[in-house]
Amino acid sequence: MEMEIHSEGTRAIIDPQGAWLAFLSDELGEIIYPRRVFTLDDGHQKLRGGSHVCLPNFGPGGESGLPQHGFGRQAAWQTLEWDDSHVVLSLEKGIGTYHDMSSLLTYAIEKHTLVMTLAVENHGKAPLRVAPGFHPYFQVPRATPIYFDDDQIDLGSYVETRYAGGQSHELVLPHRVITLDSSDMTMWAQWTDGLGDYVCIEPTLDGYAFLREPTDETLLHPGEQRLFTLAISWHNK
Repeated sequence: MEMEIHSEGTRAIIDPQGAWLAFLSDELGEIIYPRRVFTLDDGHQKLRGGSHVCLPNFGPGGESGLPQHGFGRQAAWQTLEWDDSHVVLSLEKGIGTYHDMSSLLTYAIEKHTLVMTLAVENHGKAPLRVAPGFHPYFQVPRATPIYFDDDQIDLGSYVETRYAGGQSHELVLPHRVITLDSSDMTMWAQWTDGLGDYVCIEPTLDGYAFLREPTDETLLHPGEQRLFTLAISWHNK
C-alpha cells in the first residue's frame, strides 16, 4: 500500500515495494517526475521516474553479480513508522552475501523539503562492500533553459553519465531552484536518456565503485552502521 506524507502544500507518496518515492509535489506542481513505464520501439519496457535507493551498489554490480543499482529497489520493505510527516521502512536482510545486512530508509517531509536517510548495518562476521546512492528523476521543462549550478544543461547531449564532486548543488529551473545536499555521498551523477522530461542528479558514495577494487570507504565492517542522507529543498521564484 502506498503511503502519503505532507506538510504545508508539499506532498510525497512512498511505495514500500522497492522503498520508492513515487511522487513529490508542491503548490506549483511536480518536483519529481512521476513513475511511469515507457515502451520502446523494440517492445522493451523501461521504468522511469520517482526516486529509488541504489543499495548496496550504484550502477553495475561488477563481479559481485548484483543487478544494476543493487537489490534495494526490487525488495519488499516493511513499514516500521508512518505519520503525516515521515515514513520509516525496514529491510531486515539482503540477498546472497548481504543476508546479514539490515537497512532502514526514512523519508521525512517539511514545507519545500524532503530528507531521505539510509542506515545500513552489518550483523555478520565479514566485511561487506557498500557504495550506495539515491536516484531521483527531476521534472524539467524542455522548452526553456535549465542549469546545474552555473552550467546550462543540454538534455539532448547526454551520451553517458557525467560526474561532479562536492556536498551541495543546485538545479535551477525557470520556476524554482532545487538544492541538493549530501555530506555522505559527494560524487554526483548527472544523467538522462531523453524518454521523458526529466534529468537525474544522483548522489553516490563513489560512483561505479563495484567496477573497481574495494576501498576502506566502501567496506562495511562487522558490527558497523553507516548513514547516508540526501536532502532536497527548494524555493519557488
